[in-house]
Amino acid sequence: MIALAEVAQALGCSPLQREAQAIRVTYFAYRLAEVRAGALYVAAPGVGDGPDRAGAAAQRGAVAILTETPLVGLPGTLPQLQVEDVEVALYRWARHVLSVWKPRALYILGERPQPILASLVAAVLSERFRVTRGSPRPSSLGRLALPTALAEMDRAAEVAVFDLGTRDADAVADQVALYAPEAVVLGAPVGLGTERRLAELEPSLLAALVVIANADGERLAL
Repeated sequence: MIALAEVAQALGCSPLQREAQAIRVTYFAYRLAEVRAGALYVAAPGVGDGPDRAGAAAQRGAVAILTETPLVGLPGTLPQLQVEDVEVALYRWARHVLSVWKPRALYILGERPQPILASLVAAVLSERFRVTRGSPRPSSLGRLALPTALAEMDRAAEVAVFDLGTRDADAVADQVALYAPEAVVLGAPVGLGTERRLAELEPSLLAALVVIANADGERLAL
């Protein structure tokens, strides 16, 4: 769990009221169906269910709302973390986690989330390290997948395994640029499909120290 005050500071928000200092966040939620007790609901236009469902999110147990504009009709005791741009703010959060908590990151990359592969990799690494595995995130999150996964990691973990399913080469580039992982595992099948698409990813993957791919998969001329 993460102190809401730490999240607010990392996002560049105004200091919290005294009564909100004790609130803890367990994960970020973009859709009402994902919300349960401990969620920070991201009420951003064009992302998930957006600000129109913030009230329902509060009823389902959200402990705070991240928004670009003040929202009305919510409980007065529910903190609203207001930022100019949610995407920029979440990247501030990701940089905070990666610079302060300093996990060694490994990305599982494919067209869609690959939870079985991620679980196997995490299980092997856990024989030697304290490992945390971010929950699979919808590929529609694109650039927001990594900041979201970072909200769920164990702060004491030495290695963080992130299952980043996406078809978006730009999103991969952003995620690798944000924090060059120690390894990228290309799932089988890679799912990113053609050699042309893999070629689009090459500059991004070169930022990783190690790229692991199937020998009989698509040729990756790194």
